[in-house]
Amino acid sequence: MRKMFTLVSYNVLAAAYVRPEWYPCSPPHFLLPEQRLLSLAEKLVELNADILCLQEVEQNSFGVFEQRLAPLGYVGEFAMKANGRPDGCAIFLRRAEVKCARMVRQVFADAHLTRARHPSGHIAQIAVLRVAGRMLGVANIHLKWDPPDKRREEQFGLFQANQILEHGMTLAPECEGWIICGDFNAAKDSDPLRAFELAGFKPSHSAERHGATCNANRRARMIDFVLHDAALRVTPQPLAGVDDETALPGPGQPSDHVPVGVAIEWVAGVS
Repeated sequence: MRKMFTLVSYNVLAAAYVRPEWYPCSPPHFLLPEQRLLSLAEKLVELNADILCLQEVEQNSFGVFEQRLAPLGYVGEFAMKANGRPDGCAIFLRRAEVKCARMVRQVFADAHLTRARHPSGHIAQIAVLRVAGRMLGVANIHLKWDPPDKRREEQFGLFQANQILEHGMTLAPECEGWIICGDFNAAKDSDPLRAFELAGFKPSHSAERHGATCNANRRARMIDFVLHDAALRVTPQPLAGVDDETALPGPGQPSDHVPVGVAIEWVAGVS
């Protein structure tokens, strides 16, 4: 059994959210849904990860990814967002390296933060996995965006981060180490990231050392993260170069985010 394993987090951009005017750097043919889906499926093969954590996955895109990845030894599970949202999260596992004990769909109870008093529909997909001889918890998340000037007590992202820490992780007490990854819709110095850091989680990548993970409205930022606790030693993999003029989606990058990959090993004697 290999001691080291790999994980990639990737927001694949749901077709339901594509508006050409939002992607001024992207040639129109890179936004066509059929072409993007096929390119995304090949991108997932290219990433060659033991654990793939995907966000903004739609039902039909999950089917395309599953059809492409299953012959290569992957098994996948899809968790739809709630409240009529068109997308969700998906996790694909390389069966030869990772065994799934169970997966849980956690719907955030954030209705009190919405004007209509309906929940946002955002979720965390929580996986309990046996990998490299030990039990690993993985929370695959897509936090709801908040304006930068929003008060702490009104922030969706902070509330959802605390729900993962206070409730989601308690669903899997047998896990010896944890990864929390996904699209946080927030930068490293934001309140949601601080909440995870105060709970003992560290990011694998930093904007200062590794660059940006997306380019929205010609503003390159790092808002996608892989966080890990002290039971895990994580080596960051290089990010694709992204700046304010990078076309996302564009050549070689079929989403408006780039994948965030890591190599992981257990820290001996820590659980």
